Amino acid sequence: PAKPPSTTIEKIYQSAGLGDFLSIGDFEGAPLLPCGVCDYATYDKILDLLRTDEAPQFIFDVTMQNHGGYDYGTVPAEELTNYWVEGASEGANSALNTYLTCINASDRDLEYFINELRNIGRPVVLVFFGDHQPSAATTLNDELYPQEDTASHAFRVYQSTFFVWANYEIAGNTELNVYDTVGANEIAAITLNKIGAPLTDYQKALLQQGQMAHHQCRRYLGADGLRYNLESEDSPYTSTIDKLQRMQYLEFASKVQ
Repeated sequence: PAKPPSTTIEKIYQSAGLGDFLSIGDFEGAPLLPCGVCDYATYDKILDLLRTDEAPQFIFDVTMQNHGGYDYGTVPAEELTNYWVEGASEGANSALNTYLTCINASDRDLEYFINELRNIGRPVVLVFFGDHQPSAATTLNDELYPQEDTASHAFRVYQSTFFVWANYEIAGNTELNVYDTVGANEIAAITLNKIGAPLTDYQKALLQQGQMAHHQCRRYLGADGLRYNLESEDSPYTSTIDKLQRMQYLEFASKVQ
């Protein structure tokens, strides 16, 4: 059984159905980059959990290695990248290079993690995603696209890549599956559907609505290729969005009663 929550963030995660919560205090002595625990240390913790408990596990790892800020001097000088984006300020370029240095480290750490999972001796599905672009990208977005329409400008900031990987062969999914645009709220439903896991009614609805619209921040992209504000009343998807909002609220409320 999970220990009683002692902080607000622990209460929030447990209300969402998660059990034990590990904070920075559980990573004493782990290296920091630039100001958060490095990805490598969190991956090692996950590997320990998987190796010491054979029961099915759901582990949610919020990595901090690439979280802001991106001040000059917060990463090792010998590892610092040296890119320069014309049209962007010196400050924006400095932040960008700090961020890219962290990305390089994350790439190495992720490669290590996946290689360990390949031979861990139990089936594992890894879902890797980010919730938004870094502040450095936001600044570059403003400087490089100052005349862009509001909807397109906001969409770029909240776009990021993701992948779903398994260390075993999943029936019917032996080839690479590519999704052009997927809302972050749809990833769990897509993953569970691909591996043949049971779906809630809400997740089934998300898979169906994914054919019509993809959410991003307070906007969404319709199957017609057009972007709409979430509060838009003249969208062909208004009724669908309203139903999903009601289902999402009901799903959330049922967990916090």
